[in-house]
Formats: sequence, structure tokens, C-alpha cells
Amino acid sequence: MKPKILRTDAELDICEQYMNRLTAVADVVTTAHYDEAGLIEAARDADLILTCYTAITGPVIEAATRLKGIVKYGVGTDAIDLETASRNDVIVANCPAYGSDTVADHAFALLISLARKVPELDRAMRAQGWAWPIPELLGLDLSGKTMGLVGLGRIGTCMARRCLGFGMTVLACDPYIEDPDGLDVRLCDLDELLRLSDFVSVHCVLTPETKGLIGARELGMMKTDALLIDVSRGAIVDEAALIDALQNKIIGGAGFDVFPDEPLDRNFPLNGMDNVILTPHLAWYTREAFQRVEEQTLQSILDILAGKIPKNLKNTEILSRPLGGAATVASVDTVTRPAFDVPRGHAVARPGTDDGAVFIKAERQGTEYIHHYLIQVTPAPAAEAMLIYVDPEDLLVDLGGRVSFTPGTPDEATEPAVGHIFTTAKGTYLKVTEDPKSQKMFAYIDTTTGEVKRRQERKITTVHMDWRVVLPL
Repeated sequence: MKPKILRTDAELDICEQYMNRLTAVADVVTTAHYDEAGLIEAARDADLILTCYTAITGPVIEAATRLKGIVKYGVGTDAIDLETASRNDVIVANCPAYGSDTVADHAFALLISLARKVPELDRAMRAQGWAWPIPELLGLDLSGKTMGLVGLGRIGTCMARRCLGFGMTVLACDPYIEDPDGLDVRLCDLDELLRLSDFVSVHCVLTPETKGLIGARELGMMKTDALLIDVSRGAIVDEAALIDALQNKIIGGAGFDVFPDEPLDRNFPLNGMDNVILTPHLAWYTREAFQRVEEQTLQSILDILAGKIPKNLKNTEILSRPLGGAATVASVDTVTRPAFDVPRGHAVARPGTDDGAVFIKAERQGTEYIHHYLIQVTPAPAAEAMLIYVDPEDLLVDLGGRVSFTPGTPDEATEPAVGHIFTTAKGTYLKVTEDPKSQKMFAYIDTTTGEVKRRQERKITTVHMDWRVVLPL
């Protein structure tokens, strides 16, 4: 009997273009239920849940006794009970990098449209055929202004680059970022950011810590002509406080793509306000980004159903538990395929060799294409760890594993040596030296995903060197 995929958000037709590939490996059932009771009943015999906006709560996960994974069609996983999923060994995967530039483009479009009063000008032209330079249509320059970014992750970083390109000073508030990745961005606390910024753009994820992060107090600290942009999650901004701030001209205007409750009621208080632009949670929706999210979603589904760890695993804590038994290379059904087809972070070996060397697959997104690398993990590298470039056509044996480690003791060092694994607030990394062709620059490999991270110095909390590879039986 085929496994069952329960697809929510019926109106979206998630992965419809790949339905033939999904139905070849599973029975796909689409539910129109959004309520918890209806989802519990629909998910009882599901092996995988494919979802976008629908809340996948603890009781839904608990009721689905066959559930192996939940795949989020998009980035944010705040609607999924990650704690319950991890406790029940349910893999949660999302698509964190399919549309970073895409969403930043939309945020910047909202900003420039607000600053130059594009909606008002358009309405005047449609209604009257022309508009004269009256005070109500006076716009703002972007150059020379200060942008405050609440969150400096993938999308926040993309937004920073756009703002810098327009000659803006950029401030950022993000307690999990230790350096601005080589950008001319000054880190500061939220209060300072709000006081100094002409524009504020929200790019943090929704967590209990960030829910209602910007409320009446914070809005009151902003400049009276400041513009607020949010393309992240609506609940990060207190909606009632925002409505009051706009109606009473506490701030200058707002551009929002996200809201605490979606879709909006027709009588939403901000509808029709000249200093507000509202878009329907479609910052991600371009032809190219749509294709990327579809492909990444499909791959995560196929990986989970095949018993593999998906590339974009969200609840990485499940990797600390044994994946089906003792870790041995010989027990794995290996697959030989080109290097670029091997999921990032998977354990791989070169076919036809007998040295027992196991590598992890790593990738770095270049300006035009993805660079593929291998890093040896077993036998453990001694003093050096080299990030070795591989041709995408090279064949590798996919061992389907994940790098793991035995935590060491706290170390006073502020910079790990090459070959050391180290931890920061953002995760656990391996420091390596890149191939000499890349001028031997330092790189950091995320030991969970295999992603190549930034090369700046990192303040660390732990250093250790005990490698192993966890492989599913």
C-alpha cells in the first residue's frame, strides 16, 4: 500500500505541477479542513503532511500515528508545533532559501512606492488624467536616509544590500547575528534603531520572543514621518497599535504583506488609507521563486518518504537521536549519482575507492550558480580540513547520512582552528580551508545542512573534534 500525503490549503494547489511524481510514490489527499478537529480526522492515517498556512498543532501530530514528516511550502514554521513533532520523531522541513531576494524585492517595492506616493499618483491619474505638485503628493528621497532592519537573516541581508545600493545608511537589530557578513551595516538595539531610522523593515521570524515585538511603545519611538514595512509575519507588529499609530499620524505610513489574520476582512481599518499599501502575502510570488519552492518542496517530500533526512531539515534536534539503529556505512543501500544530485549535508563516498573515507556534501550559492564541495569527516581529519571543489558531473555514492558530533568542553578561544567543530547561538559549524584555487579563504560549514556560511571571525562557546556520521539503516 502506498503511503498517504495529506495536502492542506486546498486553494493553493501545492506542487500540482509535480502531482504525477507524487502519485507515483504516494496517495495524495487534499483536505479543505483548517479546523483542528477536521485535521485530526484527516491526518490519522497520513504518512506525510504537506502544508502552507494551515496550523498543524500538537493534537494533529499526536493523532497521526503513522506520520513521518511535515513539509512546509515556504519558510515560516510558526504554524507547526515543532516541539511535538520532534518528540514524536516527525521530521519538519521547510524551504528557507527559495525566495530571499524575491521577498526583499517586494519589501523594497513597498518602501519606494510609499516614499514616492506611487499609489496616490496612480489613483489621481486614473481619476483626473493628471496631478499637480501639491503638498499631499510630496515624496521622500531614499538616498541619504537611514534604514532600520529588524532581523538580519537571509532576507534582511538581501534588503540591506538594496538599501546600501540606494545610498542609505543601514542599522540592524538581531541578537543572533555577531557580524553583518561584510556589509556596511551597524548593529544596534531595537530602541536605538527605531529612534534613528527614517524607514523600518521587519525581517525576523515569528517566535514567542518576537510576537508583538513592535507595539505602541515602539511605534511611539519612531519618527513621525517614518515608514514601516513588514513582509515577515503580521503578528510581529501589534495590529491595534499600528492602526492607532497610522490613524493618529504617529508614523508616516506602512507597507504590509502579512497580517495576524489572513485573509483580511473587507472592512479592515487600514483599507483606503493613502499612507498605507497592503498586498496579500504574495511577496514570494514570482515565476522564478514559485518554481524554486515547488522543486524544493518536492525534493523534501521524496527524501522523507525514502527514509532520508531532507536538506532543509528544520527540527534538527531529532538528529541527536539514533536514526534507526547503529551507524554503519555497510548497512546502507547506497545510490551512485552525480555530485550535484546528492542532497547538501548528506554523507557521501567516492565509488571505486577502498580507503574508507566518508565526506559530507557542501554547497555555496555563487552569484550565478551553485558551487559544490566535499569535506572529509571520517576518518576524522587531523590538523587540516580542506573544502574540496568537485565537478558536478563527478559520481558519488550517497550514503544518506548526516554529520554528527560529540560535544566538547567550553573553550576560551575566540577563533577555532581549521578542522575544529564549534558552536554559536546560530548553530554548530566546522571551520575549513577552501581549495587553493579559492585563495585558501576560511569557510564555515553548517554541520546540520552542509551549507557554507560566512567567513568572518566568530565568537564561540564550544570547540570539539569528535566526528562521526549518522547513517539510517
